[in-house]
Amino acid sequence: MKTPNTTINSITSCCVALLILLLGAILHAQPMPQLGLISNSAQSFNGYTLFAPADFTTTYLIDNCGRIVKTWQSQYDPGQSAYLLEDGSLFHTAKLTTNRTFSNTGGAGGRLERYDWNGTLLWGYDWSGTTFYQHHDAIVLPNGNVLLLSWDAKTREEATAAGRRQYPQGGLWSDKIVELRPVGKDSAVVVWEWKLWDHLVQDNDAAKANYGAVSERPERLDVNFTNKTAIVSDWIHLNGLAYNAELDQIVVSSRELSEIYIIDHSTTTAEAASSRGGRQGKGGDFLWRWGNPQAYKRGTAADRKLYGQHNPQWIARGLPGAGNILLFNNGDERPDGMYSTVEEIQTPVNASGAYAVPTSTSATYAPSASVWAYKAANAQSFYSSKISGAQRLPNGNTLICEGVKGNFFEVTPMGTTVWQYRNPVGTNGPTAQGTQVMGQNVFRCLRYASTYAAFTGKTLTPGAPVELNPTQNSCVITTDVRQDNVHQEFREQTALTIAPNPASELIRVALNLNIPTRVRLSVCNALGQDVMNVAPESVLGSMIRELSVANLPQGTYFLRVQTDIQLFSAMFAVMR
Repeated sequence: MKTPNTTINSITSCCVALLILLLGAILHAQPMPQLGLISNSAQSFNGYTLFAPADFTTTYLIDNCGRIVKTWQSQYDPGQSAYLLEDGSLFHTAKLTTNRTFSNTGGAGGRLERYDWNGTLLWGYDWSGTTFYQHHDAIVLPNGNVLLLSWDAKTREEATAAGRRQYPQGGLWSDKIVELRPVGKDSAVVVWEWKLWDHLVQDNDAAKANYGAVSERPERLDVNFTNKTAIVSDWIHLNGLAYNAELDQIVVSSRELSEIYIIDHSTTTAEAASSRGGRQGKGGDFLWRWGNPQAYKRGTAADRKLYGQHNPQWIARGLPGAGNILLFNNGDERPDGMYSTVEEIQTPVNASGAYAVPTSTSATYAPSASVWAYKAANAQSFYSSKISGAQRLPNGNTLICEGVKGNFFEVTPMGTTVWQYRNPVGTNGPTAQGTQVMGQNVFRCLRYASTYAAFTGKTLTPGAPVELNPTQNSCVITTDVRQDNVHQEFREQTALTIAPNPASELIRVALNLNIPTRVRLSVCNALGQDVMNVAPESVLGSMIRELSVANLPQGTYFLRVQTDIQLFSAMFAVMR
């Protein structure tokens, strides 16, 4: 015979079970996010998008309708980055799992591979050892050499000698950049090296050679600075690099310190270890840094601009915003909430590649703000805590990879989404439409124009979508003749004048457009700092605006015109 308590417990258990079933049914009834192509409009830039799912061994090239054009197969999961080179070969990093020190760390790679168009391995090389290990990113330079990021493990004795206050239980890792010259199919020679460890400053131990006031040595890294409360081995965590051939400079990103750094590549290895030599005469010291002035003990938390960012790169010549740096600002620890943005930064650099460096110990590196940014209307809806990237396209749009979600989308300069795709590949390969994808991460994606040299003489017949059991869609690849040269056409149909120039009190801006677009005007000074912003408006035909410059000091300024097609600028002077 059951006791009353037993009966109550039985009823309770039945109710709980029923509730679980009902909740399960409700959750099951919720539609799964659409996979593959979500939208494609005539405003998108026609081309082919390359992506390497983080937990699968296949790299995909798809058209704007989400159909497979080409795949490459490796024995390894991606070590993050992948690039399609002009000769039609695929270059990517691959993940080794046998290194006990480094291989379980976020961003771990360890191997470099290059495949021809047909999928044959041309070159494979491991950069993995007890004190070094390739991670995150590697690129092919114009001369065919490979530039890679590498962890650089330090002993307790080395850390102490550098003035480091704390030594993590798992050891301490610095970072270095290595240039390799490939040899044969499986070998390489180191031809250049830059070590961050050679460019440290500390105010902890006056007996050490690198002792100094951190705020007075912003060209060096404070060996004891961290944004985190926990002391970790990978305290710098470089996660992306890019190369500027015109300047012969490299930009790198530190996720943990929330900064980007530009260094001189024109040095010898010996000069790169010093503070002298190279085009800029500064050896391997930072030419410029940006994102977190607290790292060099200037400014406050309010001056911080970056939050765990990824994928810094110079916008290439001929593209809207050329010469500026574009990056994905992940948003970790952002004081007003966890959300991501994409930022375009105008560096204070002159024609010779020299940067304006603040001399006062209270001044921070310019600019004070980005010249363009993408932020979702509902800010928290766009957020990737790690990985991710962005790319400026020839039509002025920006391709964005929200990496954790495997969400790729293209936006106009005004933030309108004109193409969207969701990665359908998980840890077990392509997933059927309507099912949950396990392991959707993508480090970044890249769009290549149909006129890209890699496609010359190639047959680019689109096949099936990547996802299994795809839904029917009416996607059509645009045949608009403006697609591959819309930027040039816009320039030809655009006239911008500023008068008087020089000005003292007022400038009259006249803009003639034959293409309907939204326009936003802004003014920045020679350091790239915003000094004036005008609310955006829709324009077709002529636009005339009068802007007061009475409160601006004498000097040189740039009027920026941002449209749905491109971002361009014109210089004017204020004189009295």
